[in-house]
Formats: sequence, structure tokens, C-alpha cells
Amino acid sequence: MSDSLKSLRNRLDDVDRRLVEALAERQRLVTEVAALKADPALPLKDAERERELLARVSQLAGAQGLDSYFVESLYRRILEHSIRFQAARQSDARSNATLVVAYQGVEGSYSHTAARSHFAAGSREVQFHGYRSFAAAVDAVVRREADVAFLPIENSLTGSITETYDLLSGANLHLIGEEVHRVEHCLLALKPVPLGLIRRIGSHPQALAQCSSFLDALQDCRVEIEEDTASAAMLVAESGDLSRAAIASEEAAARSPIRKRITPASSLSPASRCKPTPAFHIRLPSC
Repeated sequence: MSDSLKSLRNRLDDVDRRLVEALAERQRLVTEVAALKADPALPLKDAERERELLARVSQLAGAQGLDSYFVESLYRRILEHSIRFQAARQSDARSNATLVVAYQGVEGSYSHTAARSHFAAGSREVQFHGYRSFAAAVDAVVRREADVAFLPIENSLTGSITETYDLLSGANLHLIGEEVHRVEHCLLALKPVPLGLIRRIGSHPQALAQCSSFLDALQDCRVEIEEDTASAAMLVAESGDLSRAAIASEEAAARSPIRKRITPASSLSPASRCKPTPAFHIRLPSC
């Protein structure tokens, strides 16, 4: 590595450190704002202020030669987290007990990742319990084994997930929030082998449906249904078979010996919506 490149990377590291410190300072200020909005009757979101802020940062970005759309999108995520954090503080003030969240799959699955994102802003301790099916996750809430079930309800490619709606119609449960989670599928194998050598690809039925165009174009390759995306990745890792692959997330790969992507994540990037479902109707602002 050249001295010039090393120097530039060191400067980038310093900028990244200052960015994180600025976010931490902003979070401390949001905490003070949340304390002033402790009364649930007070609105958490000021739409007019949000519009003014986004317009201001967009203008600042343009003046600095930055892509204003990118900066505005980034600030929308920051504001979303701020609102969620304040809502979580209101909820946490009423209970300090550990929140148990049921989801379908194992660690590293999309449901697990989305659930972690949804509850990250709260100060309560959260335990995530994976179940073999959507029905089992719902049943865990009904039996008071879990406080909340985190279930996918639709995605931008295949539409509504009817199984979830069927389960909700048969249980006395209520929707209390929403998480829009971007799904970025990867084709994972033990090594970066040529795509033409893959003979078996496994994943959750929803992921397979979302990737149907890609899968239909493959020759001499069998598609296999697994319980969830992360489990499919783990099965590939355990098999030691270089002709076997899984459709899953990069996080699923990071949690198993699989480290290589042999097709880019951009091949399919649908957005999915998940909603947590409690055993009783709990007043929580939509996220």
C-alpha cells in the first residue's frame, strides 16, 4: 500500500469517527427531547419541522457538491430512527420487563434482521426467539411464551403473504407497528465457483419466488425449499458440497462458514414489510 493511499484512508477513518460522534451527540439531544415528550398525548412527529429540515439539508448538500437526494434519503432514515426512539422511550417508561419477540427462522434470517432493526431504538432488553413456522411464532404469543410476533405481511415482488393474514384472522391479535425492510438476496456458496457448476439451490419459498426469474434461467439446477434463508445457508455450509448454494442475506453468510457471493446482491432487491403482532392491543405509535 502506498503512503498516499494509507494517508487518505487514515483521513477517511478520522472523518468516519467524527460522523459517529456527531450521530451520538444528536442521539443525546433526541433523548432530551424524548424526556420532554414523555406524555403519550403529545405528538412525536412534527411534519412541518421535518419538511423544513429535509429542505435545509438538501440545500446544504447541494452547496457542498453532494447528491442532495442521497443526503435527504440519509436524513429520512435518521429522522425515522429518532421518532422510533422517542416512541420506544414512551413505551419503555411504562415497562422495564424484557420484551420477548417471536419470529420465523433462525439468527441471520430476514425476519430476525428486520426484528432487530425494529426494536433497536428501545432501551428495554429484547430477546429474540426463532420458530420453525409463522404459525408457531403466533402460537408463542397466544400461549404467552412471547410478547410480540414479528411477521412479514407483503413484499414488492410477490405481494401479500397470505399465510400471515390467515393466521391473524384466526387469532385475537392486533397489529401495532411496521418495519419496511430492504431485502438484498445473495447466492451463497462455500467458494466462488462458476455459476454453471451449481446444481442445487435452497431457500425459503418466499425468497425462491422473489428470485424466480433468476432461477428459471439456470440449467441443470434443482431448487429446494428450506425452512428459512439462514437455515438454507447453514445447510450449504454443513454439506461441504461445492455444487450446492443458498439464497440468503450477507448476514446469514457472516453467521456461517459461507463467505462468498457468486452472484451480486443487486440481482434481486425487493422490499418487504413486516409487522409485529402482540397478544393484546398495546398503544404504540406506528413506526
